[in-house]
Amino acid sequence: MTKGLSGAAVIKVRAKWGNDYGPAYVFKIGRRDKVQTEFSNYEENVEHFLPANTAAGAQVVYSGHLGAIQYKFAEDANKPLREFDEFFQREPVERVTAALHSLFDDTCRYWYASPDPEFKNLITLYYKALNLDEAKLTTRIRQFLHEFDPAEPQMSLPHEPAALINPLYWLQMNRDHCTVKVYHSISHGDLTGRNVFVTDQGHCWLIDFYRTYRSHLLRDFVILETDIKYRLLPELFQKAGHPEAYSWDEYWAMEKSLRYGELSNVRERLPEVCKAAETLLTMRSLANDLMVKYHRDGDNIRRQMLLSRLVTHLNVTRLKHVEPRYKLWALATAGRICEELDQLPPPR
Repeated sequence: MTKGLSGAAVIKVRAKWGNDYGPAYVFKIGRRDKVQTEFSNYEENVEHFLPANTAAGAQVVYSGHLGAIQYKFAEDANKPLREFDEFFQREPVERVTAALHSLFDDTCRYWYASPDPEFKNLITLYYKALNLDEAKLTTRIRQFLHEFDPAEPQMSLPHEPAALINPLYWLQMNRDHCTVKVYHSISHGDLTGRNVFVTDQGHCWLIDFYRTYRSHLLRDFVILETDIKYRLLPELFQKAGHPEAYSWDEYWAMEKSLRYGELSNVRERLPEVCKAAETLLTMRSLANDLMVKYHRDGDNIRRQMLLSRLVTHLNVTRLKHVEPRYKLWALATAGRICEELDQLPPPR
């Protein structure tokens, strides 16, 4: 199957007993220490909290330097699971959004059922979860934007006629405003299209629990959002046969649709852009519904959603599998998120 972004091997195996085949399994093979962490997280945060027929029968074995986790899914052997990557590329948007409802409302529902409230600095929380700091981000951004200076209030980008807010400078100046009442829940922690499997009926299963622990309630939503924007959507364009058509104009039209919650900016553009925008609007709606259950302050909900997106968009700038031009777009979006944050009243 598709190799993991961390270098782990992911294989699908059908057991044969005599002349008969048993059910299919997914094996993940990687470094021993990482497999130990993943299996420990599975036992503590996954095994008892995912619904029945979601992830079952996980076992682990080790050699001197490697480990392998076996995941057994309750699937119909004649209708094998597909990675969300493939599902997103091939299925119509109605099927994709239905699968997302299944993922967040069914597969992950027990994770979100009893969150813990706490006052936390949201930036510090995400920096720790994503293993980020200002120095690391500055180094990675300078690889595709050589003149970038984190101490400057504004930044100039090649495709932008006007300067944008520098998100690293904004974070330095506004760190006190990033301490808010947040809710912690178990989060997958690496919810990308390669770690979600979907049946033909649109039901979702998960693998890869290396980063699964209690974290911010929105963490999985914003990680999957950037994965769709900067990996799945470009791949969708390439498979559609026009890789060069996905330009800044198309991307910014999608961003406007997301910002204002409507699709008029993208309906007449390439269908791939409209599909991604509608998928992301569905995810944002699901995230907002979850936040409203626990927060009464609309400004606090908005602030948390924007801050979460801000850090995960900055995180895109250091991902090796993302092309430099898409990293530039992620940085531009981070600057515009800072503009939206400046329009909010200070947190109470």
